[in-house]
Amino acid sequence: MELCGHQLLFTFTEFHLRFLFALHGQMVPCSFTVFEQIKSKTYPFRSTTAIKDISWQCAIVFPNPKGITSPVVLLIADHNRINSCYFLLRSVHASARDPTRNCDPRLDWPTYKLKIRQSFISLSKQPGKSIFEVLLRNKACFNGFGLNLATEALHRARIHPMQSSQSVFQTPHLRERLLVGLKAISMEDVAWEKYIPKHANLEDPFHYNSRAIDFYQQHMNQVYDKQSCLISTEICVTMVEEGQLVCSYLESFFNL
Repeated sequence: MELCGHQLLFTFTEFHLRFLFALHGQMVPCSFTVFEQIKSKTYPFRSTTAIKDISWQCAIVFPNPKGITSPVVLLIADHNRINSCYFLLRSVHASARDPTRNCDPRLDWPTYKLKIRQSFISLSKQPGKSIFEVLLRNKACFNGFGLNLATEALHRARIHPMQSSQSVFQTPHLRERLLVGLKAISMEDVAWEKYIPKHANLEDPFHYNSRAIDFYQQHMNQVYDKQSCLISTEICVTMVEEGQLVCSYLESFFNL
C-alpha cells in the first residue's frame, strides 16, 4: 500500500488497485465486526473517537491477513468523494502509478527535480497564475503538494504564495529557492511514528491520537493555518500595486 498525493495505491500479486480522492481520504483498519456496526449505523461512538459521524464510501476486506486470525477491513471514509478507482492488471501495467503525474519526491527526489527543471520554460509561459495555484494544480510537475505542504514549501523558499508563477520561473534564483523549499518539505524527517502504536486497535479505529497530531502541528506547520503569520492588508496592496502578486486572487478581498 502506498500514498501519493491524493492517490492510494495497492499492489497485489496479479493486479494493482488505484484510488483517486477528490481532496483527501481517511483510511482506517478495523475488525469485520466493527465494519458491520458502521455499515448498519450502530457503531458505538466513544469519548476517545476523533469524529462523531462516519461517512464511508468503500471497504476492502482482507479475509486472511498475515499474523491475524480474523478478517481485517480497510475502511475508506472520505467526506468529499472518491473521484475514481482503477483496477490495473500487472501483466499489462507494470506500474500502478498515474503516468500523468511526477514521481514521489520522497522516494526519488533527483528524478522529481529533473522533471521540474525540464519544465521551467513551459512553466514560465503560463500567464495570470500564482505560484501557489501552479503548485496545487500542476501534478505533472508538483505531485504530492496540497494546500498544507505547498504553503510550507513556499515559506521555506521565502516566496509569497500569490507571486506570479511567471516571475518565479523566469528568475533563476527564485527557481532555485523554490526547489530548495520543495526538497526541504519532501525530505523532512517527521519522526511521529514513535507516537503511533505499532498495532492498530481494530475495535477502536477512529481513536484520536492527540500526541501524533500535536507533534505534526509543531514540527511541520510553521505557517499553515496560523493567524500570527498573516501579512497585513496594506503590505499585500503595496505588493499588488508593484506587480509582485497576481491581482485576480486578491481583488475580492481588498476591493482593488
